[in-house]
Amino acid sequence: QPFKGRPMNKLFFVCVAFAVAACSAAHVHKAAAPACVQSRSCAHSDWRQGARAHPSDALTFHLAVKNANMDKLDAFLAGSHSAERWMTRSEVVALTLDVEAVKDVRLWMQAEGFQHIELNDAGFLTGMVSAAAAERLFATQFFRFASAASGRRIARALEYSLPEEIADKLDFVDGTVQFPMTLRQLPVVLAATATKNTTTLALIDKTYNIDVNTVKTNASTQSLFETLGQSYSPSDLAKFETEYGIPSQDCSQVIGTNTPSACTSNANNCAEANLDVQYIIAIAQAAPTTYWSIAKIYDYSDPFLEWALEVEKVDNPPFVHSISYGGDEAANDASNVKRTDEEITKLVARGLTVMVSSGDDGVAGSGARSSSTGCGFNPTYPGGLPHIVSVGATMGPEYDASEVACTSANGGVITTGGGFSTLFTAPDWQSNFTASFIKNGPNMPPSSKYNGAGRGYPDVSMMGHNYMVAIGGKFYEVSGTSASSPVFAAVVSLANAERLAAGKKTLGWLAPDLYSLFSSHPEAFNDITSGENNCAAQGTIKTICCTYGFTATRAWDPVTGLGSVNYKKLLPLLLSL
Repeated sequence: QPFKGRPMNKLFFVCVAFAVAACSAAHVHKAAAPACVQSRSCAHSDWRQGARAHPSDALTFHLAVKNANMDKLDAFLAGSHSAERWMTRSEVVALTLDVEAVKDVRLWMQAEGFQHIELNDAGFLTGMVSAAAAERLFATQFFRFASAASGRRIARALEYSLPEEIADKLDFVDGTVQFPMTLRQLPVVLAATATKNTTTLALIDKTYNIDVNTVKTNASTQSLFETLGQSYSPSDLAKFETEYGIPSQDCSQVIGTNTPSACTSNANNCAEANLDVQYIIAIAQAAPTTYWSIAKIYDYSDPFLEWALEVEKVDNPPFVHSISYGGDEAANDASNVKRTDEEITKLVARGLTVMVSSGDDGVAGSGARSSSTGCGFNPTYPGGLPHIVSVGATMGPEYDASEVACTSANGGVITTGGGFSTLFTAPDWQSNFTASFIKNGPNMPPSSKYNGAGRGYPDVSMMGHNYMVAIGGKFYEVSGTSASSPVFAAVVSLANAERLAAGKKTLGWLAPDLYSLFSSHPEAFNDITSGENNCAAQGTIKTICCTYGFTATRAWDPVTGLGSVNYKKLLPLLLSL
């Protein structure tokens, strides 16, 4: 039977004279599919393996040629405070695109029969080849996989290798062992109650000492990442603005798909997107806001990588970005994860700041939301990348109480995500903080359970419980780090506007500065010292609490990071950078 996935052209490969050597060439093993795919236990996808791919199936691959001079880019970032300006798009491309390696890989692809070869500025070569040829070239077998949740069908392998002649020129080949997300745990949505224990703009301003919600200049721009079919409703935004006395403003630009009518049929179709849009616009009013949607069926296997590559194409992208999505780090190809961080590094070098939610299910991840078999230490992606600002969640002010970690065990509906990456070591600007926590932290789990040398997350936290959100013409209470990320992103937009109005450049990476400022000016932060993240978010039947987690304490911890911020005290420090 022909492959019934996305429409495909038929290609037939013939091993002609110039390719005979490649047919038997030595290969270097590159990677295997995530273990959860083979065991069908991935929390964020439901791929089921079927029959072998038909030899004539046309498969598309993205070959990631290794970046050049990333050490020089890191050196630029380390000294960026003294630089008069950030790098331009063309300067980043000139520095990091390995022209010779691209040439070599392109020639190899042409010789091996790839069709429709295209190159982007990030060094990805895209081409199409038959399944028979792909199996020979990558020394593997391709199978058909189907997802009931998304209705999508793809062809993938369980492992692959690269010919020696190109192995050292590539980070990975997308379309081999990378499996797209098909499931995601949305922020928890509850019908609005008559109680006053909700989070609104007024409470956010009061808690974080924000005096003015209007940006000083509309040169301060911001953007929201969306995917997996989420949509936002302009009419819901207008209702929200009217309800809370916020000046009328819609997104200034919509990139990708958006179906506002979906909001009336099911609140979950728009819970994430409406939450993001309503609160980033409310806190940073008059900041031009882009709604950036990566289609439900995206070209690359990883929507975060695809998003970064799309932003890189734009000469003047928004300065601030918020991502309220994520999955388990271990469910992704490690080379793909590391390359995504490199691509975000390129954006940071251009003065962009990327905020990412730290997750809603404590240390375990969403696999523990339905069963204790999902317990363990499962770091998040992309919320654990080094070149982003990872944002956790707090609760308390909505009850007229002190800020504590948002946890389902304490009535917070979700549990703020936190932990340590298994792929990235703690950066120099963070390592003293993580080492201190591991040495002195309370109620520490066995050290064998987690990677104490890893990049710790989150970096900061903001309120994440019971946000009032208009969806489908009604108000709901929405909880999650999905709220805290756009809130902190809006705070960065306010600060960027102040800097731009003063003739300064944007904040850029920001994470290292937060740690430095916490050390020298702890009064600019609200240190959160109560709460633990051993529980998952509230489940449909019961809430799963695992044996182990981390406990909040003074200074940085993998529950709420450095805590939340006192904007009035933090702003002059950010202006001085």
